[in-house]
Amino acid sequence: VLVAAQILAAGGAVAVNLLAAVVLSPAGRGDLAFALQLAYFLSVFAVMGLERPFIASRSGGFGTEYRVFARMVTPGTLCVLPIAFIAAALSPFSTRWMWMGVIAIAAYVALNSLVHALRVAYVCSREWKWFAVNAIVTQLIIVVGAVLLVLIGVNDPVVWMWAYAASAIPTAVLLFVAPRPSKHLEPTRTEKRGLRRRGWVLLPSEFSNSAMLRSDRLLLPIL
Repeated sequence: VLVAAQILAAGGAVAVNLLAAVVLSPAGRGDLAFALQLAYFLSVFAVMGLERPFIASRSGGFGTEYRVFARMVTPGTLCVLPIAFIAAALSPFSTRWMWMGVIAIAAYVALNSLVHALRVAYVCSREWKWFAVNAIVTQLIIVVGAVLLVLIGVNDPVVWMWAYAASAIPTAVLLFVAPRPSKHLEPTRTEKRGLRRRGWVLLPSEFSNSAMLRSDRLLLPIL
């Protein structure tokens, strides 16, 4: 299911890139690529390395694990959001991104934390239906949104960034739709502290494996 979701996401990304090339200038596509990579880069720090220790330590229902993980990454996400604003405000965009573009980047960073939570909840619960439905709906939103932007002839990369942010909204909706967690299955304060400590230990590894892979993608749009 995870592999299928990755293939689906890759197909959606290719489709959106091809559609964006119809209406966006090279500079506009560079702005959009930079904004996306910046959001993905900051998302690594928002999650605080919690994915692997959480999966190794937890098992339970989808709703329980989703909400528990989402709550645990909320502090890191809130700390990263001001950095996202500053980084976006100081970035060498060729078009004006203040303020709607900066807000779109920050929103996408926050929603990416929930995307991580969704994947973790699936692995911990093996309940694939919620995960699969969200993956399909997310890609439909971004592809259909891109088609509409092409038909309308929107050549503003900020609007395209908002299409990406909107595609992750179903992930947030699942917080209210998925089954409610069982109180007795939630981790204790001691367990949470242990998970956070292991997350901080693993964060440099997450940085080297994930964030550094995007360093060239951050550099290319600048050039």
